[in-house]
Amino acid sequence: MTANLVAARPARLIIISAAGVGDSRAALNWPMRALLATSNVGVAYADLENAERALAASDLNWQAMRPVTLTGGARTGRVAVVDRFGVTDRIARADVAAFMLSSLEAPAIDCHTPMIR
Repeated sequence: MTANLVAARPARLIIISAAGVGDSRAALNWPMRALLATSNVGVAYADLENAERALAASDLNWQAMRPVTLTGGARTGRVAVVDRFGVTDRIARADVAAFMLSSLEAPAIDCHTPMIR
């Protein structure tokens, strides 16, 4: 699927990845690392890593948002780009969507893989 997106040559592309994918894996706590090693969640993370690699190899103006655990809560307007996150960190899907739209509308994408909470 990512290959099709890259081939379409959009002016900007923002996808949802996950905190703990790629170079943010070091930020994972040990229970999450164990979960990735022993469950099907690890398969999904591998797919996300492949998508991020495809974007990085392209010359597109792209971003892969890496949110922490998603909730269905109401938008709070509080989104932070972080280097690490806690076991209990959560972010509302509505906040992720709003942050993605604001990033898409910004003059330039300055961070390819922001980890957000």
